[in-house]
Amino acid sequence: MQEWREHRTFAALYYQLHRHHVLAMPPERAFSLWTMAQTLEEVHGGIAELGVYRGGSACVLEKALPGKALHLFDSFTGLPAPSGLDRHQQGDFAGTSLATTATLLSFTQAIFHVGFFPDTVQHFAAPLALVHLDADLYASTQSGLASFWPLLAPGGLLIGDDYGWPHCPGVQQAFDEFCQHHQLRLEAAARYQCVLRKG
Repeated sequence: MQEWREHRTFAALYYQLHRHHVLAMPPERAFSLWTMAQTLEEVHGGIAELGVYRGGSACVLEKALPGKALHLFDSFTGLPAPSGLDRHQQGDFAGTSLATTATLLSFTQAIFHVGFFPDTVQHFAAPLALVHLDADLYASTQSGLASFWPLLAPGGLLIGDDYGWPHCPGVQQAFDEFCQHHQLRLEAAARYQCVLRKG
């Protein structure tokens, strides 16, 4: 993969987001997300992200794949109660707000689905070209996979963040169980990032 600093457009975006403390992932992982998103211009459907935090990765996705509907799922009040598999605490990532995130993404056609997952997806049925799961917890990741995979269009990508990261063991378990149950092949992307391709 091209080194991220060599891509001027992405590098300028990354430095802007990093300067404003809104992107909670390293540049290599953000560039991987950007690069994969750019391959989906011709795939039918919009974008969904579960786990928006301050909107940095949503901004990367919109800049990489402009013109697609951007569905953003987050409570904007921090994480819900974890399971025994998780190492995060309830309320982690509370340092955000819908208002500030909406301001960052004011140039987009973002549609905010505010609340705890899976309550916010019960009546959601839009076709999707790309799903980005950054839910941090086992139950939320499990619900995200079950909810979004059926909506993913042929050729679409479901990208998982924190896969294999020791602080988020529930994420890997949720992906591994889902792939085993549905006989899917999980691919590695950047470090602590995985991807499922819809055939």
